[in-house]
Amino acid sequence: MVRSGLPLISTLVSALLAACASNPGVMQVGTDTYLVEKTSSTAVLGLDRLRSAAMAEASSYCQNHSGTAEIVEETATDPSLLPGRTSRVALRFRCEPWP
Repeated sequence: MVRSGLPLISTLVSALLAACASNPGVMQVGTDTYLVEKTSSTAVLGLDRLRSAAMAEASSYCQNHSGTAEIVEETATDPSLLPGRTSRVALRFRCEPWP
């Protein structure tokens, strides 16, 4: 019986991407403001995926606190084409309460 190595490859790629992306979690940086940061040392993830992951985490955090994420500030750097450099997206946000 011949088995495809595709599931194993898929699992390894997922593990590699997870290892390359840094996720320190949501940090409170002010009375009502928070920061979530995503970084990656590979060009595979790119800024769009990092931004989406950061936004999803901010939204989830606010939903768990009965609110909606409102982005206050965004910073992004993308030197991913340079060896040894890290792409970074940081979102400063606050949770606006649901009506």
